[in-house]
Amino acid sequence: MSAGSHPAQPEEALVTNGETAATAEKESVNSQAAEQWESFDPVYHAKAKILNDAIQEIGMGKYQWYLFFVCGFGWFADNLIAPGLIYASVIGDVYFSQYGIGVGWTVGLLIGSVVWGVGSDIWGRRWSFNFTLLITEYVPTSHQYLLTVLSVWQAIGQVVGTLVAWPLISDYSCPSNSATCPALSNKGWRYYLFTMGAVIMVMWILRFFVFNLQESPKFLMSRGRDDEAVAAVHRLAAFNGKVSRLTIEHLEEADKSFGSAQGEARASGLKPLFATRKLAYTTCILIVLWALTGLAFPLYNAVLTYVSVASRVILSAVSVPGAPMAGYLVELPIFGRRRTLFIFTILTGALILASTTAETFDLYLGLGFSFTTSVMYGVLYALSSELFPTRTRGTGNAIVAAVNRIFGLIALLILYLNSFEVRMVSGGIFISAGFIALLLPFEPRGKASL
Repeated sequence: MSAGSHPAQPEEALVTNGETAATAEKESVNSQAAEQWESFDPVYHAKAKILNDAIQEIGMGKYQWYLFFVCGFGWFADNLIAPGLIYASVIGDVYFSQYGIGVGWTVGLLIGSVVWGVGSDIWGRRWSFNFTLLITEYVPTSHQYLLTVLSVWQAIGQVVGTLVAWPLISDYSCPSNSATCPALSNKGWRYYLFTMGAVIMVMWILRFFVFNLQESPKFLMSRGRDDEAVAAVHRLAAFNGKVSRLTIEHLEEADKSFGSAQGEARASGLKPLFATRKLAYTTCILIVLWALTGLAFPLYNAVLTYVSVASRVILSAVSVPGAPMAGYLVELPIFGRRRTLFIFTILTGALILASTTAETFDLYLGLGFSFTTSVMYGVLYALSSELFPTRTRGTGNAIVAAVNRIFGLIALLILYLNSFEVRMVSGGIFISAGFIALLLPFEPRGKASL
């Protein structure tokens, strides 16, 4: 959009005449803020709305699409290495127990989620590059469904990782009935980790040295760096071949129109996540949802440890269309985020409970589980990032991720139960989580994240 043109919806555009953006949109900002968080900081909400409008005016361009692929690297790497594929080989070689490997893996994920999640609120999105957070703050409202579709990279990573592991584990591992397993005969899992490490290193180089990542404008604004926030928006526009009409005066008028924000409202960390009744309620519901899924998913996933690598390839492939399906459903008024999450969490639990009727692993039920969990997690990841305000989005995501990992550790204790009991517990937890998802007080469909 050129400097002199008008956006499709004038009431949402930046105002360039004598009536400033902050004054013209004061009523709509108050309405939007009250709907979401009861407006504990009207200055922040006014400025966030102005920045959202500026990004929407620029529209979806090549920077956001590059960001979609680069952020996808994080999702891709998240499932590229699957411990379940190498459990048997590692245990036979280095004499670690399956539970010991599981605990070590989960603790590592716990530490990483806390450090980089909280760090993104301290150092900024650019350096921490918490992949979901960054694209949340750059994608225009019209394309916010891409936050849900982003999880497709996780499914693709799982497919690629399983395909690579298939020949390596099959051809370079000790026979399952072998009494001894010397390291020279059991190099498959090592080749697999070396290969995956090399792929991740290439992605790291592309992310940090090839793609010129910009800091989030809303993060800069939330830290009082309004001039840098405006500059970031103009760099985004230039990269997309557009011109932005945003000026520092637009943000300064918000201070004049709404008055100075209180120190408590400008705070970061845990406190703002519980600053109002609705925000505290939302935070608690998200924590419960992530805790329950963190407990239920590893329980059923442990059953897949005994599934062949060939079956894993099929299960992984079925999960790929789940994320695009989720992205489509969340934009339908009849579904939205909450109902989509409710339906597919319930379906996940129902499929797991149905699997208890089979004496061995049922591939058809497993296929359904892979698809429904792909939709479920795609919505849950995006919903969490959309509902937390920018200034504490990293900390909020760190909390729910940490709770998810902690309950994953608890799941390892429950795995001492037999397979039937594990699946009954897992299915029941998923169904409970589905109903809890309906308790979320806010539906973000069609609204820009703050």
